[in-house]
Order: sequence, then structure tokens, then C-alpha cells
Amino acid sequence: MRSYINCMSHTRANGYESWNEVGMAIYDNSPTSTGYRMWELFSKKSAKYNPVDFEVNGTAETSWRGFFQGVNKTNKITNRSLRFWASIDNQEMFNTLFKREYDEVKL
Repeated sequence: MRSYINCMSHTRANGYESWNEVGMAIYDNSPTSTGYRMWELFSKKSAKYNPVDFEVNGTAETSWRGFFQGVNKTNKITNRSLRFWASIDNQEMFNTLFKREYDEVKL
């Protein structure tokens, strides 16, 4: 998952809606503190990044709790969304990652 997040453009981290959707997709895959820190790592791609947002009751922390409460159930944003966005934002890197995953499955 982290590799796909690395493929994503900084512009995806700049807009609130796209930033929040990435958070939902990460939560779908890893609803843990590790997932939360991955979302913060992704957020650091933006010039708007503010570590206060990731503290207790910050914007990000409040959104993360909302994902837990089922806010994402109707949106259908999943961990597969991460792959899709990665393929759009950095097709060359995505293809390399996808091929590596495919080769591992073949073994």
C-alpha cells in the first residue's frame, strides 16, 4: 500500500476532498495507527501539511474517527482506489509496482 501512496501526486494531497478520499481508502485497508500514520505521510506531500491536523481532535483525527463510524460505507472508496489513483498519477511507477506484484504471485 505504501508504494502506491508514493505514486500519488502532491496535488491529490492539496485538495480537501481528494485528501480525505485517500484517507478513506487507507482506512479501508488499514484501520490502525499504522494506517493513520501512512495517511499523515501522504499528507506531507502537500505544502498545506500541518502536523497539528494529526493531533487529537485535529482535522485528520476527526475524519479518521468518522471513517470508523461508517461514513465511508456509502462512498465505496476502498484500498483498490489507491491503486487506481496511483495508476493515474504516476503510470510508469505504477506499472513497475504492478509487474513486481504479478511476478511475486506467479512464483
